[in-house]
Amino acid sequence: MERAELMTTYAELLASGKLKVSRATVGGVGYDAEVEKERLDFEQRKWEAEMELRKLETEEKRQSEVIETEERRRREEREDEIRRQAAEERRQRKEREAIESRQREKNGRKQMRECVNLC
Repeated sequence: MERAELMTTYAELLASGKLKVSRATVGGVGYDAEVEKERLDFEQRKWEAEMELRKLETEEKRQSEVIETEERRRREEREDEIRRQAAEERRQRKEREAIESRQREKNGRKQMRECVNLC
């Protein structure tokens, strides 16, 4: 069959109703507007849910950072307090040692005087 004959036969079949063709096949609208609206609504809800999830994740991350910062600050404060206490203990120990040393010297001189007086 030649092209012209095929076209004629096709036209006759369409006209008689023996051949059913969808609108998309003959160049009409290839989608259902209602289905597209539902798909768009679904995509919008999906996007909104993703944005909400991202917002929650961001807030969770921010809270985690706040907690970490607070814990770091407390740890540094404890370390500073330990260093201050150690420094104070060293100062007090040196002061005691100096007092004890002066006391030993004083006692040694006193014993020397007593020894000189007795001898």
